[in-house]
This record gives sequence, C-alpha cells and structure tokens, in this order.
Amino acid sequence: MAPTCSGLVSPTQVQRLHTPSSMHPRVANHIGNTRSASHSRETQSRTLLVRRSRTGAGRGRRGCVTRCALDMHHLLDLHQHVDTIAQGLQHMPFATGIGPTCAVMNCGDVEYRSTLDAKLRMEETGVSPIAWGLLFSALYYLTAQPGVLSGALDYYLLSPLDRATRPRFRKGDFKMEKKLGAGAFGEVYKAKCNNTKYLAANKIEGDSIPVVVKKATDFGIEEAWMNERVMRACPDVCAAFLDAFEDSTAKGKPLWLIWDFEGTKNLSDLITSKQFPYNMEEGLFGRPLNLPNGKTRKVVIMKAAMQQVLEATAALHATGIVHRDLKPQNLVLSDVKKKLKIIDLGGAADLRIGINYVPQEYLLDPRYCAPERFIMSTSTPLAPPLVIAALLAPVLWGLNRPDKFDMYAAGLILMQMAFPSLRSDNNLIAFRKVLEDCDFDLRAWRARVTAGSKTPKGLQEGFELLDESGGAGWELACGLLEKKPSNRMDAKAALSHRWFRGSSEGLMNSALLASFDKSIGLTDENSWILNSIARNGTEGAGGFTEGQLQEMGYKGKAATDPKELPTIFVSRLQRTVARVATRANNANVRRIGMPGLKFWQRDSEYGAR
Repeated sequence: MAPTCSGLVSPTQVQRLHTPSSMHPRVANHIGNTRSASHSRETQSRTLLVRRSRTGAGRGRRGCVTRCALDMHHLLDLHQHVDTIAQGLQHMPFATGIGPTCAVMNCGDVEYRSTLDAKLRMEETGVSPIAWGLLFSALYYLTAQPGVLSGALDYYLLSPLDRATRPRFRKGDFKMEKKLGAGAFGEVYKAKCNNTKYLAANKIEGDSIPVVVKKATDFGIEEAWMNERVMRACPDVCAAFLDAFEDSTAKGKPLWLIWDFEGTKNLSDLITSKQFPYNMEEGLFGRPLNLPNGKTRKVVIMKAAMQQVLEATAALHATGIVHRDLKPQNLVLSDVKKKLKIIDLGGAADLRIGINYVPQEYLLDPRYCAPERFIMSTSTPLAPPLVIAALLAPVLWGLNRPDKFDMYAAGLILMQMAFPSLRSDNNLIAFRKVLEDCDFDLRAWRARVTAGSKTPKGLQEGFELLDESGGAGWELACGLLEKKPSNRMDAKAALSHRWFRGSSEGLMNSALLASFDKSIGLTDENSWILNSIARNGTEGAGGFTEGQLQEMGYKGKAATDPKELPTIFVSRLQRTVARVATRANNANVRRIGMPGLKFWQRDSEYGAR
C-alpha cells in the first residue's frame, strides 16, 4: 500500500483537481452547480449596481454597493483562477515524483490496479498469442501451394542470378543432324553443340556434345520461362534446359530452345512395342530383372515407371506449374538418369503468377484431357499485376485445384500400361467414348465390358495386372480417373497409395541381387534366404532384422533401407548365401517362430518348404 499523509492534500482533494473528463459524475455536477450559483450571484450584484445607479441614490451609499459588488466579483474570479492553476500544476511534467506519494499519485487507483491481472492492466510483456497466431498463419499462407514466398525468392533473386551465370549460345554453335519431330508449335532436331566456352566450363572432353534444339514458332517464350523455372526448382524431373535465343535473321524471328540430349525413347514408343514392359528394364534398372516373365514382373516394371511419372508431376505442381499436356509422347526415358522425364512445357501454365493462362482458353490433347477441359473455372478473372497475382495464388489454387487436371492424364497412362488394347490412338479414342457414355465412371465401364460371357483378351490381361495385390492397381486407376476433380487423387495421394506402399522394392532388389551371379545353384532354401535379405527393412513378412543377420553369420551392418541393399550385399552375397544355406540345411528344425518372421526350413519329415 502507498503511504498516507496527514496535514497535506488528501486523495479526495486531489481528485477534485482532475479535469472534468476524469471526474466522478456527482462531483462534476456539484462543481457545475456551484459555478452556476456563483455566476448567478455575480449577475445579481451587477444588476443591483446598475439599478442603484439609475435610481439616483446617495453617493456614499452608491459607492458602498459598488465596492461590495466588485469585491464579490473579484472573489469569484480569484476562485476560478485558483482552480485553473491547480489543474495546470497537476498536469505539468515537473509535478511528477515531487512531494509525498499520495500528493502526486492516485493511491486508490494504484491499489486497485495492483489487484488486476497484468493483461487487464495492459502491462504484459512479450508477443501475445494472437500475434503468434497471425505470424504462423501468414507463414503458412506464404508457403502454401503454389508457394508465394518461394516464388518471390525465385523471381527477384534466383532468376536474375541464373540469367547472369547461364552460358549464352547462338545459331552458329549448332550443327543440325536429324529431325526428331514436329508439332503445332515448332520443330525439334538433334544437333551437336560446339560452343567452346560451354564445353570448357563443364569440363566436357571432345569438340562437341549432342543436344536437342527446338525451333519454336509459337509459345516459345512461355516454354523458355517454364523450363527456367523447373531447372531452378526441380531440375531432375525435366530434360536439362540450357538456354534460349532469338534468331533475328530468320523470317518471323523464331525462338530457339536448347536442351541436353537425354535419349530418343519416349514412353509412347515403348508401350506400343510388343516387348512392353520388358523393354523398359534396361532404362529403369540398368539390367533385365532376374524374374520369370509374367504378371509379377510386369507389375514391378509398371510400378517403377508409374511412380516416376507421379513424382515428376508432383514436383511440377509444387512449383505452381500445371503441364496440361501430359501424355506418353511427352515422357522421355533418360539414358543418363535412368528415369522418365517430362518434356514439352509449351502448353504449361504457371499459376503462381498467371503466365500462359487465359481463363476461357485451353491447350490440351483431346485423347488425354480431363472431362472438365479447363484447369480452373472459366469465371476466373485474368491475371492481375504480378504482386497481386502471387498473393492470391494460394486462394485460387485451393478453390480450383488445377493440379487435378494432370492427374486424369496420369490415370490414362496407367490404363495404357496395363491394357494392351488401349495403346493405339484409335482404341484409346473409342475407350474414351465408351467411358463418356458411362458418365466417366471406370467401374461402370468395367461392368459393361465384362458383362458378356467372355472378356476380350486385350482387356482381361489389364484387369489381371491391376487386380494384383488385392486390387490395389485398379483402385488407384479409379481414383485417378474420377470425373469430379474434387474426388480425384492428387499426385501426393497417388504416391502414398497402397499400390506403391511396401511395393515391389523387395522383388526388384531380389531380382537385382540374383542377377549379380547366376552361377549359384539356388535351391528352395537359398532362394528364400535371398528374398528375405532383399526384403530387409520392408513391411512385408519375412524380412531379416540386423540381429538375425548377425546370428546367421553376417557381421556387416544390415540395411534399413531396401534401396541400399544392392550396394551393401553385392560383395559378400555368395559367401552369405552359402553359409546361411549350409546352417539351415543342417539345423533340421521344422519351423522357428520369430516376431515378424516365418522361417521355413527343409526337414526330412515335412519335405520341402
């Protein structure tokens, strides 16, 4: 408590010196009545003075009345002056902290405020929870797809640096070899680049390197923009883009675009071959799989190829780019990276800032386009200025989900991989017409084509492949080919589907391991042990743990990631298999039960496993 003071100004008296805005209503009313009475008495005295003067009263008496009236008037003026001076002194800076506590502070207010919470006293220190919430909300919005913050960083910092450091080319740096293809927007050639500065900067031996050049007659600037964006954000999902330059000497001033030469095989050429999908093994795995021809081997290859397509599409969508023309012809199998890469971004739309996007127009292939035909609503306005468009991008993306447009094409690619009868253009168009008659319901289409006594051979094989793993492949195809975009899977959801989860990695690793040395005579036990090693760390039953491998004589570190298995077990595979097989054959144990492990061994009474 603040100390009290006797004989000095009391808190009540200090309160009376406050300004009228801070007075208690009753005090203000009392002071107002007092001042009104004083003013009334002053008026009465002055009226009396005038009246006495006019009546012609005696001089002495009139002088007395005048002096009384003037004295009363002076007293009233003095009272007002004192009141004004007291109020002024109270609010002057030098009065703060001078004198006893109760004379310079409102003790009642201090005692009352000390009982209140710091939040009510507005004396809290630090950042309030509301401010933190607003901060995190802003960060979430700026980093939400398609990424306002990353887009600003790319546009204002990374893009100028990229253009300043990128090698420059001219038409004389290339020697055309052969024409690879032509389309509505330009012609594509294979050429040799002899730019000495580029060769020296990249430490390339020889006097030239193979490249792919495109003479773009339309949408060249847009395609160059998309390729530059992709090379900065996700360079491994598309063909390596080098540069673009304008040929001012040619008619129409076409734009030339240059890429590294990745290969000549696209997915369309591969799936139309009679050897599909076996003809993709060299490109995807580097060698043929050591598995018998059949459904299992085909599903392994299909999963690997489809997973790469979805990963590349997801990377594009993460940067705010929708391809709009995803199809097998625009997926090239890279001879260098051993993976499928996306090409031909001329029809893509950058929805982060609205480049190459017009609401009422669309660029698509009618064979692979989604039923909605537009990536966003046609009522969407034209792109506003760049900064406003970037700030509104997460809202438009969340409302329209334009990435779902590409996912329908991905579903059709999966159907073409599975069904041989859908790999030709005419059959694909016929399939789309029947699917449209079924209201784009893939399940209704299956019921319709299998209603007869016998399913056509070209369709029966596809159903068998997609029905592997409990129908997971068919379930994925139905999710990608949903009519409504809101019900359709996006790339991330498709990649996390159970068709890929715990997928064929074990089988692929087993095949790769087995192909390292085909001279080993693998018995049933040896094959089972090899498969168990390959499934190490996977969710499937039968995988070895690190402790179990050490018990069986393997002293090295067991891999927890199936992808690491080939590099870990190659050097010691033969010795490990031989040692474990010998111990297993000599154990004569019918069945050993371990957590997560079913260990079947040969026994004379039960025969083979």
